Amino acid sequence: NHLFDRLEALLNCAGAETHLALALVEVFTGNKDTCMKVLPQHIAKIMSLVAQYGSRVPEFLDLLNTIVKVEELDLPLKRNQECIMTYLMQHRADIAQCLDQNPGVQFRLLRSGTRTPESDFMVALVDLLATCAEGENKSIESKNQSIYRVGEVLNVLTDPGISAHNKRPYARFLLWVYLNTAIPA
Repeated sequence: NHLFDRLEALLNCAGAETHLALALVEVFTGNKDTCMKVLPQHIAKIMSLVAQYGSRVPEFLDLLNTIVKVEELDLPLKRNQECIMTYLMQHRADIAQCLDQNPGVQFRLLRSGTRTPESDFMVALVDLLATCAEGENKSIESKNQSIYRVGEVLNVLTDPGISAHNKRPYARFLLWVYLNTAIPA
């Protein structure tokens, strides 16, 4: 609670962004009440940090993932899901340009034998999209379906050159956006 009361000030700190994001992940992890207190302006600020730092600080995506679902309770928070997806779609060119790259570029990142900041960012972003889709929300499912068609997701999942680590978020995306959905098949 003490740290949450200073969230706005913390989000404006500069110089130790990775550590700040990791510390804030700890503040929100498993804490439903704190996650429920997050305001749209907090999410907007975190999204602006994602846009500003991109793959240099993918931990801000982990922070959003923590805010959107209380993992220990398996509880997706619909208000936070909607808010994150709204900001993501409004600022897609600044935040999610990696998802709009040529598929060949995306596959090269995913197939890379070593993890790179760019591949970690893309995988974390797809994981966030999947988490936002949990809970059968038609609006979010539709937005996610505009990002990746089912065939594109299946291409990632069936590519033998892509590691299991990089496939996991795409499997979750397939589950929550196309299989376990509010939109009838």
